[in-house]
Amino acid sequence: MSYIQFASIGGKILGQEVHPIFRVENEFPCSEIILVVSKEDNSDPMTLETQQNVKEIRSIYQKRGIPTRIMPLTIEDFWHNVATLAVEILKLPPSKAVLLNFSTGRRVLVSTMLLAGSFALSWDPDRNITCVQTSRNYPTAVVFEPIPPVIPDMTDKTILSSINDNNRITTTEIAEPLGKGQSTISVRIKKLVQAGFIETSGHSKNVLPKGQAILGALTTLADLNLLKG
Repeated sequence: MSYIQFASIGGKILGQEVHPIFRVENEFPCSEIILVVSKEDNSDPMTLETQQNVKEIRSIYQKRGIPTRIMPLTIEDFWHNVATLAVEILKLPPSKAVLLNFSTGRRVLVSTMLLAGSFALSWDPDRNITCVQTSRNYPTAVVFEPIPPVIPDMTDKTILSSINDNNRITTTEIAEPLGKGQSTISVRIKKLVQAGFIETSGHSKNVLPKGQAILGALTTLADLNLLKG
């Protein structure tokens, strides 16, 4: 799979062997790089240091035959930036996978990109958007989602807990204590599978690590009477 990478840029480049942009791109091959930079006003959009950084990055990618372009955002126009970037993502062909790289750049740019990705997925849930972050001190790219694939509630907690206790439990056995139909539970389970919370194999169902983490959080919230649904 080839990605179109949006990367926030700032600071001095440290060479393609250690710079997070290239480290991430090595794991997630890209067909195009969009360098998101900040500008304080209507003058030159980049500081001299950022200009040099961008120049070196573009030079390296040019040698690789990967096109790059610059997307300057004015810091003061935060929500305008979020909306603009979300539209930029959705203007891409639906078949194009998007990679949001939060490894470098100013924090406000990272916040802008994260919210833009969230809006883009809210408006088009079928979009393929991946978020990654890494650093010089932590070389492995951490992959995460801009918004939860599902917003789990008390019913989902019961489903996850039931499967955790008995990985061969049937949808009927889960549905009866909840007073819900089997088809309703089947739909819920399908969404939890798509979200990566559980996996199914034949008649067996297993709660995956992501699901275990969410189940723990749901259990704590339920104990504190903070979980609705």
